[in-house]
Amino acid sequence: MLTLDEARARQDAAASLHAAAVGACRRAADACAHRMLAATGRAEGADDRARLAMDGVEVFGATAGVLERASPYATAALALAETLAEGCAIAFDRDGGRDETARACRDCARACGALRASVARARLRSAGA
Repeated sequence: MLTLDEARARQDAAASLHAAAVGACRRAADACAHRMLAATGRAEGADDRARLAMDGVEVFGATAGVLERASPYATAALALAETLAEGCAIAFDRDGGRDETARACRDCARACGALRASVARARLRSAGA
């Protein structure tokens, strides 16, 4: 059985992961918006990057909103955001890890993955109780 201090520590850790995921999704959405605007009017190939950035703006922004509302679809939104963020990071990382959009997307993927794993562990613990 958990002590009160252990329960508080778990709750604080979950709240921290939650806040980190919301913040990382917002930062990734902003970075993708800047990338999308920068790609406007550029040469060949910019259309693919602009579309990818547009997807990032929509998915990362929506994920942050779903997390803030504590929607029952949060786990699915986290999985989608994590997958898209990983793809965006790879696509935008042309300078060996120095691209701001790639870095924001990589951070988003990590934060979403950490929260999703935390939620899965909590579900397993409650199922075993």
